[in-house]
Amino acid sequence: MVKKVTRQISPGGAGNIRAFILTAPPWPIIMKKKIWIPAVLVLLAALWLGAAWFSGKRIETELNNGITRMNEAWYKAGPQFQPQIKPISYERGLLSTQARYAFAISTLPDDRTPEIDVTIWHGPFAHGLAPSRFALHAELVATGSVKSMIDAMMKGLPPLVIDARCSYGGHCIGTGNVPAIDYAPADTFKLTFGGVQMQYDMNWHSETDYQGNFNAQFLPLAVNGQSFGSGQIAATGSAQNVTETLSWKTDQGESKLTLAMAMTRPLPRDEIAEMKPAERLNLIASLVKEASFNTSLSKPMLVDIGARAMNLAQGTDVAAARQQISAQLDAFLASDPKVQQFVQIQGNAITSDWRYADDKLTINGQDNTEKLAQMKRLLQMAMQLQAQRSTAAPVVPAQP
Repeated sequence: MVKKVTRQISPGGAGNIRAFILTAPPWPIIMKKKIWIPAVLVLLAALWLGAAWFSGKRIETELNNGITRMNEAWYKAGPQFQPQIKPISYERGLLSTQARYAFAISTLPDDRTPEIDVTIWHGPFAHGLAPSRFALHAELVATGSVKSMIDAMMKGLPPLVIDARCSYGGHCIGTGNVPAIDYAPADTFKLTFGGVQMQYDMNWHSETDYQGNFNAQFLPLAVNGQSFGSGQIAATGSAQNVTETLSWKTDQGESKLTLAMAMTRPLPRDEIAEMKPAERLNLIASLVKEASFNTSLSKPMLVDIGARAMNLAQGTDVAAARQQISAQLDAFLASDPKVQQFVQIQGNAITSDWRYADDKLTINGQDNTEKLAQMKRLLQMAMQLQAQRSTAAPVVPAQP
């Protein structure tokens, strides 16, 4: 049963009338809100879809231009391998795009050409609630005669996966990974590898103002139960400076190679990309202000890896192989004075420190004008060779 509720206002009660007016629901305002709130939502949705369409169109243009520049750069590099990215399909929707490319190499038959599957989500809210210009997911796809072997090695997973997200301000972050491998094609061989995990963070402000970092972890590697350790590549840099470190580690020690370089002025990104290799090498060489190359090799690690390799190749006992390789390495380091000029023994580490600045080269703290002159001659020869390769007629892969 529904009860009827009424308000009673005593006659002459001005205070009660005023209270009723003040507490009564503002029906005209509520009705207006019911009208304009949906209208605003529809307008925002229309703006979002329009921005997504515009972002997708712009991304398609920039992606095509980037692929064209990349193919032209490889073409200029010479006829050695002639890689080329070929479009297979491109389906641009309102909110996302599905694309597929072939990564053709002139030395590979067509039935071994890997392909790349790409999904691109358009901004302004690309595959999430955070404002982004676009988000990308790419997978390398094995094809043809090598597909069955790759699938067996990686348990059907893509050989390489890359994810990236870029803001409207030019900030891009991403990850990549190579899956773990557990492969035993025969009773006498087994390969296990933990895979590769990558992270990168880039900021592009202008042609000569950019910086970023990249890190790749190589997880443990073993062959027939023999452990060969794990490694890392770490790089940080900008338009004017770069530092890269390669390290490898086993239970016997760790070895590192570090390269650092500083330029007299920022390197223009697009200009560098469009140069022929000889031109690029010549420009970089002319702009180097300071450079250093530092090596620190763990002797126990080197001996252990060499012994395990001998065991796999020749069946030599690992302990006996360690003794043999250690003796040979000590004899080599002690017998040649030129070797002692370039390396130093610091405990269990074999080190070497090369530094270039103000047109002077020091090796382990000692000036070495002879080696600097030799390196300049080698650099000149490399530029001439690269120039000859660049002028040779490259073999252009056939278009799909």
